Amino acid sequence: MRLLAILTLALCAHMPAFAETMVSGKTWPPAAAVPTISATGTNGAARFVKSAHDVTIGPVIVIGAFRAVETDQGVTVRNLRIDGLVGRDLQRDGIRLRNAIGAEISNFDLRMRAEPQTGDQFPVGITVYAGENITIRDGVVDGFRLSVPAGSFVQGDGIGTERDVKGVRIERVTSRNNGDSGFDLKGQIVGRDLVSERNGNGIKAWHDATISTLTSIDNKRAIHLPVGAKLHIERLVARSVAKAHVIVVEGKGELTIGSCDLTGMAKGSILVQWNGSGAKLKLGTGCAL
Repeated sequence: MRLLAILTLALCAHMPAFAETMVSGKTWPPAAAVPTISATGTNGAARFVKSAHDVTIGPVIVIGAFRAVETDQGVTVRNLRIDGLVGRDLQRDGIRLRNAIGAEISNFDLRMRAEPQTGDQFPVGITVYAGENITIRDGVVDGFRLSVPAGSFVQGDGIGTERDVKGVRIERVTSRNNGDSGFDLKGQIVGRDLVSERNGNGIKAWHDATISTLTSIDNKRAIHLPVGAKLHIERLVARSVAKAHVIVVEGKGELTIGSCDLTGMAKGSILVQWNGSGAKLKLGTGCAL
């Protein structure tokens, strides 16, 4: 008997909230026009409560959800396509995938609500805990951050992947106004034409990441290299109107940058901040202040 994998969608569009159950292979929403779904506080306007395959989400506009797309603990999603998802006034995350095997997320625009956010779950525009063969492309994530007392560490990332992620491609994505990192990347990552603007870190790469071009605009730190990281960037373009760090190194790791354009960095900026020893840095043409 064919196993039916179920996707539960909690929708609220000018009517009381209700749950719609879909089988694998179905598309949501089915309307020809792009619908607007009001889902204030809902943990998953589209929610996977059981493992599913061959599901398509979008185009759709989701307003006010706690998360626009949620997967429950233990759920695996295979052959998922999310195209044209717009999230506005989101309360915690845009998309959370706990385990995805073959997924493409494209043409997205995900923004957290402007009012102060609190709680013990720090927000992420798109977060993937585990999976492989995943593409995230052509989109914007904006404003994912927690409110904390002055001087405290601000949580919240634009794009986040965890250590059990393999084979992720991130292409032509802009991440801005997030509390910690524009791109907080664990696992095996390939990036192309990434823009990180007004975050704490432009990029924080923990394991093995290769980026074609990274453009860092007004971040406190363009690159944050944790202990054990291996990061290769073909070209870095960094500029900041305020004094900032181009590179912060925490200890043993490897960073290779083919070439840099740092002409837009404010006077007094620091090229490398060493918080630990043992890292290997190879900095190419233009990587000097």
